[in-house]
Amino acid sequence: MPMVTAMRRSRNVFIRMTNEQDFFKAISRESCEVNGNQYRVFHWNPEFNEDEEPSLVPVWIVLPGLPPNFYHESFLKIFTTPIGKFIRRDNTTKCATRMDGARLCLEMDASKEPISYFWIGMPGSGHKQEIIYETLPAFCTHCKIQGHNARTCKLHNRRDGEKIWIRKNVKDSEEKKTEIQEENNVELDKGKGVMMEVGLAQGDTEKIVLSQDQTRDCGAQDHQQEMGDKEGEPLDKLEGQEMDV
Repeated sequence: MPMVTAMRRSRNVFIRMTNEQDFFKAISRESCEVNGNQYRVFHWNPEFNEDEEPSLVPVWIVLPGLPPNFYHESFLKIFTTPIGKFIRRDNTTKCATRMDGARLCLEMDASKEPISYFWIGMPGSGHKQEIIYETLPAFCTHCKIQGHNARTCKLHNRRDGEKIWIRKNVKDSEEKKTEIQEENNVELDKGKGVMMEVGLAQGDTEKIVLSQDQTRDCGAQDHQQEMGDKEGEPLDKLEGQEMDV
């Protein structure tokens, strides 16, 4: 049975497999979703940093036109050594039921530029083998996260004075939410506003305070003007009267 352990960051979970076969099956799983929630699998190592995303990722590739006699695992490990670490073949390649090429999973360094082909055979008599990457993610060497590369990084390539959105840690969001909550409590005690909740990224909520002038701008002005003529009148005079709200 795999052992599941919580880590320092609540978004990370450490899973220890009992054998290598289960590990290869888990890290090469193509559908990474649990109850509608997406997740990503990383190979843990002693240099793992919870504040950064590892650049070593499982990637599925296709070798189109590869002859079936090269579908054996020993050949595939030799061919893919310059690309990454061999993890496993898919069932169609293992059973040789797919003749148009081999499909396999490798552990690759996404921070490096991938090669597009390699040569099979002796110089002068070999042939060029194309590589198709199915699931290679972009990786930013500046931000240390997946999703974009250094050329498209807004943080690294931003202009002076330009404001950009930066993902913050959950701990920073919690501290910010606590500070805003304390400010809201002070404002509400003075009777200067009403409290609302606005959704933030990662499921957090940030509370803000709107002044009475702002609430009138949001649609309450007409209602307050209508009620202003009736302020100070006894309740018995207002009973039975129709009011539009």
